[in-house]
Formats: sequence, structure tokens, C-alpha cells
Amino acid sequence: VDLGADLGEEIAGVGIQHVHADALENFQRGQVDHLEFVVGDHLRRGVAQARLAERTLLGKAGTAFRRRPTTASTTHLSAGPYEFLVTHPRMPSAMRPIASGVETSDDRSATGSVGPMTASSDLQFISVQRGEPASTDARVATITINRPPINLYDGALLREFEQVGVALAHDKDVGAVVVRSAVPGFWIAHFDVAAILRFPPGIEVFELAQFTRVCELFRSMPKLTVAVIEGRVGGGGSELAMSFDVRYAARETAIFNQPEVALGILPGGGGTQRLPRLIGRSRAMEVILGCEDIDATTAEAWGWVNRCFPAGEVVDAAMALARRVASFPPHAVREAKASVLRAEHGLPEDLLEEMRGFFRTLGDDRARSAMEAFLRLGGQTPEGETRLGDLVTELG
Repeated sequence: VDLGADLGEEIAGVGIQHVHADALENFQRGQVDHLEFVVGDHLRRGVAQARLAERTLLGKAGTAFRRRPTTASTTHLSAGPYEFLVTHPRMPSAMRPIASGVETSDDRSATGSVGPMTASSDLQFISVQRGEPASTDARVATITINRPPINLYDGALLREFEQVGVALAHDKDVGAVVVRSAVPGFWIAHFDVAAILRFPPGIEVFELAQFTRVCELFRSMPKLTVAVIEGRVGGGGSELAMSFDVRYAARETAIFNQPEVALGILPGGGGTQRLPRLIGRSRAMEVILGCEDIDATTAEAWGWVNRCFPAGEVVDAAMALARRVASFPPHAVREAKASVLRAEHGLPEDLLEEMRGFFRTLGDDRARSAMEAFLRLGGQTPEGETRLGDLVTELG
């Protein structure tokens, strides 16, 4: 692949502001095998420029380049042993190309596999299981969350979800992903309110935060994603679950809540955008502004979850669906899912506006007072979380 000075000029013309690994010359001399391009200075413009940069690279290299799976914030390209990651400014570097097992636009060109993660990896709070190669579960990956007592969603758990999500999204031998909890009574309680209190208020937002990018990762990965909800799920945990393709709930024990408005903020990880798309504007208003607990039967009737099952049957039902979809031709699953997702017009831009509203609410002293009261009155304890709908009415 000839990456000469003319290509350097071409990519500069589409908004490339910085080339990671020093310069194109190092790449040409074979001194590096990965270049990271930072594109544009604003999300909307950056997305268009990333696509234009991709077309420029593809046009220059011809068929030598293969397009890797793309997230809301990145574009992956490869040429032989070389990797490119086109991304947006100030984007944390957690999303990196994976050396093998990357699903390309043509499954026949992918080689290798990202194997099942085991206890030997650096995961503390989630585990990943895969079935034996000859079993019916061979193409199903099961993620189990285990962070007692309430599966509080914080930076550490977020990073593990990103690490595992990226690996599974790129693993050509995985056709479906199921996520469940090992902690009785909770799927994910919500995001860590103590951590939110440390967020800087009123910052200018140009790109999706890591939290939202992880949600988008599970929404957009080219395979089925299923959330098995057997306990409480609220706030950021609910936003993550809403990003999945399918949600199955235990009728007797699953409870849903978006408590953010009572805490002086708004759902900033996709809740105000994903929920209306699932259950409609009026019901989303009731959930988001009312901050009440919603039982699984109601959630099913409204479309928040696909189906409810008796508690002892929900995991089996989710696994049956995952096995079924994973048995189908992966290229057809990928293209069909991508086509369905195109019906969600403008979602990345709407998520960005939601984030801006979230940081505006953090600048109000009443938000800090409400969140501090929430923690003082038992929020983020099992006792407080099991009465979340009532607890948020006591914040003064």
C-alpha cells in the first residue's frame, strides 16, 4: 500500500488534525504498525469527516483495505498487517483495534478468534463463558455481572464492560451475547451517584462519553445482544439494558426505575432518547419525570422489555433465542441488524444533546443537595435500593 505524501495531503484536506505514532513516514518505513487519526473538532462534523477520510483511504489503497466494524465514535480500517483507527478529538483511547478475530465486511477474510475470557484475564466484576466447541452454546457468550451487594455501575465496571464488549464484538466465533447477574435482586442498580458528584458541572460537550459509547457498542455490535433481567435495574443500568437488542425479564422479581430527575439531574446515558423509542413519549414522560418503580408486567405491556417469564424460566428462554440466532448465517444477522438500526434516525446526535443537558443540570446546587441527601438516606445500600421509588420522594 503506497501511503505517500499525496495521501498525507489528501487526509489533511478532510480534517485530519493529528496523526498518532508521529508521522506517516514512520508507517511507510515499517517502524509502526498502527496509526490513529483524530478527525474534526465537533461530533457532527467529525462523523462526516471520518467517513470521508475512510473513503479517501479506501480509494487510495483499492481493495487492499478492509473496513472494520464501526462504532458511533470510531472507524476501523486494515491493510494487510496494518491497522487504522479513525476517531474523534479528545476521545479516550479505550477503543483500540483488536489484533485478531476482527469481523470484517466479508466474513471469509477474517482469521483467528478472540477466545473466551477466563479468570486469568484482568476482570474483577464480570465473567464471560462460552460453550464447548461442539455444543449448542458454542457461539453464545454469556456475561455475568457479579459486584455485590447491588451491582453498582462505576468506572471500574464500565471499563470491564468496554473491554469485554470490544472483544466480543470483534470475535467472529460469537453470534450472540447474553448478559445476566449473579447478584440476587439486582441486574445493575444504577450508576454510582458518589462518582457523579465528582463530575465537573457545565463542561462543554463535543463527543459521546465513555458510558454512552459502551451502550452504543452493545447496541451496534454485529450480533444479537440479550439482557436477562432478574432483579432491579435503574438509572445507568437501565440505560445499558435499553441498548441491547432484546430484554427478557423475570416476572416476579424484575423492577425498573429511572430515578435521575428526583436527584436533580436527567438520564444522561441515553435514557431520554432510548426509552421514548421503546415505549412512546407519554409513557417515557411518566417513567422519567415520575421516578417510580415499574414492575416487569407493566414494563412488558409498555414495550420496555420484550417478554416476561417466570423467574425460573427466563434464563433458559434467553439462551434459546441466543442459540437460535447464533445458528443463522452471521453475515445475514449482521446486515439485518444494521438495517433495523438505521430506523433509529439521528440517535447519536440526540445522545450528544442529552449529555449536554445532563451536564447543565450538574451546575445547579439543587442537584448536589439531592444527590447528597440520596446517599445520606440509604441510596446505594441494599435496603435503600429495594425501596428506590419511595426513597427518592424523601430527598427534600
